Amino acid sequence: MKKENIDPLDEALRLLVLENASEPDFNRAAKEMVFMNITEDYQMSAVGKERLLTGLNQLLAAPSFGDLIKSQMAKINLNTGHLSEETQLPEAVITELAADQFYINNVPIKFFRKLLDTLKITFDAAESAIRKTFDMLQSQQDEFSSGALLKPAFRKSLMVSNDDLSEMITSNKGKELFENKEALDKYLLRLNELMTD
Repeated sequence: MKKENIDPLDEALRLLVLENASEPDFNRAAKEMVFMNITEDYQMSAVGKERLLTGLNQLLAAPSFGDLIKSQMAKINLNTGHLSEETQLPEAVITELAADQFYINNVPIKFFRKLLDTLKITFDAAESAIRKTFDMLQSQQDEFSSGALLKPAFRKSLMVSNDDLSEMITSNKGKELFENKEALDKYLLRLNELMTD
């Protein structure tokens, strides 16, 4: 059986075709995807190309929550120490949020609202950035859990011992409760309610 290489750009474009397809449009989008896979000489319409490229650019250009925090802190000339004092969030949490290394829905919601108010970030801007950060963290977690560490290593220094592996797994124990899409959706729903009050 021949193993095919998967081109990430092709897969991203296919995903955009499916996401942008309405119900009546779905059959046309599915046919376009089949043609992309089967024929080398298939030419997509100019409108289709433009729609795919625009969607891909929007996806890539959207800031993560860490990017949003950094830009707002620079705009209002605020450092992490002062932001920590104003929001009553630990400086380490703010640093991890700015580095996109922290699940946002692990931050108590009232403190998070205060962070957004202090940085003058609207809910709409925050929501898309939070979702991007969530997706980034999920993909990092998926890479870890996919068994990348369990692949054979031919040098002893690259091998992960059972003790190290069990330590890595137990260090994440209990975090899974809030690190899922349903929890994020509920968190964002409640945040929206709080910010519109």
